[in-house]
Amino acid sequence: MAKHKVVKAKVKVSDVVEPVAVKQGELSTIPKAVVPSVDSSIMAFVYPNKGKYEIDTIKVNLNGKDQSFNALTKVKLDISALKLNELVKSLFIDLRLANSTKFQFGYKNAYNFAFGLVPQGFNSYKCVIAHHNGDGPRSLIVNANKHFGMSEIEKTLAKLSISFENHKTYVKLYLSKENLANVTKACQSLVECSVAG
Repeated sequence: MAKHKVVKAKVKVSDVVEPVAVKQGELSTIPKAVVPSVDSSIMAFVYPNKGKYEIDTIKVNLNGKDQSFNALTKVKLDISALKLNELVKSLFIDLRLANSTKFQFGYKNAYNFAFGLVPQGFNSYKCVIAHHNGDGPRSLIVNANKHFGMSEIEKTLAKLSISFENHKTYVKLYLSKENLANVTKACQSLVECSVAG
């Protein structure tokens, strides 16, 4: 019996030591995981809904919970917390350094949920590069605008061998693990990111 008690005491001591060792191991790996992803927070303009609801207050789903924001204001959003496919999140995190004199992030629920880059200035619903959930969880729309036209979009995507659907004033494509790096490069080129991801 005494031996069992001694063993139990040793187990208790080792139980106390092991979590500390695990925590130290976790701490040493956390900075490595955090450094490449940098900060995924951005300022986004929140648009009122064009429909019959969410005119003055817009609900944004962050980490699985709805949060309310005043329409027609800029709010701090964490791209990682948005209810988006991981590939879409990754793309927009890499686009967070888009030329801010031309573009800003926008969140809207006009027709259906959309998130992405819009022209700088508060009155445009027209996205420049955006995800529309009505087109599927990995969809991406690239719209011709005053900063780049359809020919530039087509040339940029073709140069990187990216498949897309041409809809005259915009292109639609779908993100995959295979094309994400090239789509990111193409979008960074179109919006002149200050730092390529």
